[in-house]
Formats: sequence, structure tokens, C-alpha cells
Amino acid sequence: MTIDSKRIPKHVAIIMDGNGRWAKKKGFQRVRGHQKGAEAVREIVTASREAGIRWLTLYAFSQENWKRPRLEVQALMKLLKRFLKNELNEMLENEIRLKTIGRTENIPLDTRQILLDTIEKTAHNTGMTLTLALSYGSRQEIVDACIKIGRLIKNGDKAVEEIDEKLISSCLYTAEMPDPDLLIRTSGEYRISNFLLWQLSYTELYITPTLWPDFGKEEYLRALEDYQRRERRFGGVLKTGNAGKWTDNASQTVAHSPDRHSHSDLYHWFWSKVPVSCPFVRGSHRIFHRILQHNRNGRIKIHPVRKFLFDLFPFCCNIHEAGDVCADHHRAVGFSSYGLPDDA
Repeated sequence: MTIDSKRIPKHVAIIMDGNGRWAKKKGFQRVRGHQKGAEAVREIVTASREAGIRWLTLYAFSQENWKRPRLEVQALMKLLKRFLKNELNEMLENEIRLKTIGRTENIPLDTRQILLDTIEKTAHNTGMTLTLALSYGSRQEIVDACIKIGRLIKNGDKAVEEIDEKLISSCLYTAEMPDPDLLIRTSGEYRISNFLLWQLSYTELYITPTLWPDFGKEEYLRALEDYQRRERRFGGVLKTGNAGKWTDNASQTVAHSPDRHSHSDLYHWFWSKVPVSCPFVRGSHRIFHRILQHNRNGRIKIHPVRKFLFDLFPFCCNIHEAGDVCADHHRAVGFSSYGLPDDA
């Protein structure tokens, strides 16, 4: 696994999802999943610092999480206190600065006091900044920003005509932070759950089915490696011909691997080609994951996959029942027509 130190994302944000499912799968109480998740936090914070990440933001407790059972919320607050107490020396020794975003006034007083004390003690550290999103909701953040801007206008400090993206960004909880370069979400859910809605406009996304307690350094580094293979365009034209970059020509492949590709390579290419409005999107996950499985087993190469997908897209774009179309297409032509086994 090769990480280019010159192309490390400056800011990584993570939606840490799957603690409860991990506990259920193991036959444990949900709180055990949260405890194991706290261990994963420690490992990823250390890996981030070692990799040279400057900003790490963790979605630790959402505004909506207050709706969870009272005993679970109490357990989460106790875990937060324990984490802050246990990790303070580590943060001081490694120049990690702690910050929070969210409506932290809702955090219980005893926990909030330890949180504020830790923030104060690490305020002058100049290494990585670790930000915990606590009692956080992005829509609430935007509402709070609007209220702040409204007060500026009411007090005569700003005119309505002065409202722009820069002003809005300066009124968010994340005012002094760069926007995330990479968002990682564990547990395989394809949503951002009211997290950094404004800030994620051009953030690269990495979704993994791994549950958060099982997400360790090795997979984290794979996510960073995957990020480094991407070409960030910010709405511009995609360049072609660069080694290790995606091209817009279906006949070309990723330069660093002419035949075989990783799960993340295929995933990134596949979803970059699927039109969001295409009904095929609704039925594509099953077929795509089978393609990935055969790719892992060395049973297909990228060119037949491209042919299969490009042949199928036009056929499905005008059909409403995408799942039925996929099944009918499979039965009619057989996957072997595209270099795939018939049992795909």
C-alpha cells in the first residue's frame, strides 16, 4: 500500500456508523459496540497523525441522537468523558488540538465541563486538529448561521447585498476550518445524515460496508490511497492522459493497472458513469457487486465490464422498472456475452 505524502488530504471527515449493528451481530449490548467504536477512534486518530492529516473531523453524536433511549445516551456521555480523560496526555504529547462543532450547550454539564477543559488545555497545540461533532446537525448549523447574519444586518454591520458564500462560511461552526477533502462513511449506508451539508460540496466520498468498530488503520490507509487516485475537478474539465487518473474515454483504462482493478477503482468509475436520473440506478447495486466479486476472483477484466455497462445503460434509461429490465436482459443475452460468467 503506497501513500503519497504530497497528496495527503488536508481534511478528512468521518461518519462513524455501525456500532449498534456490530454489537447486535456479536450478541452484545449496544453500549459494547460504542465502547469498541471508541477504540477505533483512538486507532484512526493515531493513523491520521502519522499520515500527516492536518484536520480530522468525527461525527460523534448528532442532534438526532438525543432521540435514542435515555440509558444509551447516558452511556455515550460517559464514554465521551472517559475518552477525553484518557486521551488528554496523548493529545498533549502529540500536539493534537481538540475542537468541537455543534450545539454543545445541550451536552450534560459534567461532560461539557471536561470537554471545555480539554479544549482549553490543547488550544495551543500546533499539530493535527481533532474536531468532534457533538449534538451536531448541519441544518441546525445553517439555521444558526442565518440567525447570525440576520443580526449583523439588523445591527448595521452588513448589508443584504454583502451576503455571499464567504460570509455564510464565516458564520458556520466550521468557520476557521478548511472544507473536507475526503468524507469516509462506514457501515455501507449511502447518505450523509445531516453532516456538513454546506462544507461537502466538492468533497470526495468513500463508502465502506465495514462497521465502525472494525474499521482500522489498514482500511483507513486504503481509503487515503483511493483518494489519491482521484482527480478533483471542482466543476472543471477532466484531464486525460495522466498516469493513475480516470479519463473520459470509455476505451481507456486507469493507467496504473491495465487489466485488473481494485474495488474502489471500479466503484469510482461505475458511479461516475451512471446518470442519476437513470432508472437503472435503482437496480444496479446487485449487478455491480457481482461484477466486483468476479473482479476480485480474477475472472473478468475491465474492458468486458465497460462493454456490458455501456450496452446496458441506453437500454435501461427509457424503462421504468429497472430491476425487471436487468433480470430480463440477463436472461435474454446472458452475462457471458460481455465476458462475465452466466451465474453472475
